[in-house]
Amino acid sequence: MKTCIDIADEQGIPLITGPNGWHGGVCPRHADTAPSLRISPDGETYVCMGCQESGDVISFVRFLTGASFIEARDAVGGEQRSPDAILEGALISAGVPFPPPPVEFRFAAAMRLGLISFEQADEIMAAKDASTHTQKLLDTIAPLV
Repeated sequence: MKTCIDIADEQGIPLITGPNGWHGGVCPRHADTAPSLRISPDGETYVCMGCQESGDVISFVRFLTGASFIEARDAVGGEQRSPDAILEGALISAGVPFPPPPVEFRFAAAMRLGLISFEQADEIMAAKDASTHTQKLLDTIAPLV
């Protein structure tokens, strides 16, 4: 799987490695005159001090290119995962703590990732209990991932 360092290189973002091992560069998403983009020594995470954006390598691809979650996962060579694992990974990337969040957060993540529409969420939420909601959500996005 690619790292944020690989993605920065592919996007033509020159990086300088500091004495602490962090990689710094100019963020292409805003008017940046001093390097505000930082990538961890292992290349697994990034943060832009100017944009206040941060996350993992999939989030980095989305940040730079505007790709959907699935497109970004494929671009970095990510593995196919279960729909529930994808939602949990997206929630972790967004900083949502675990244990797994209530069903409402899962729906919000699925809509944010473009896996379901607002209308589909309403239809699924018509079910009577939370376990049914979660199963219907996973059944709906399973063909997409």
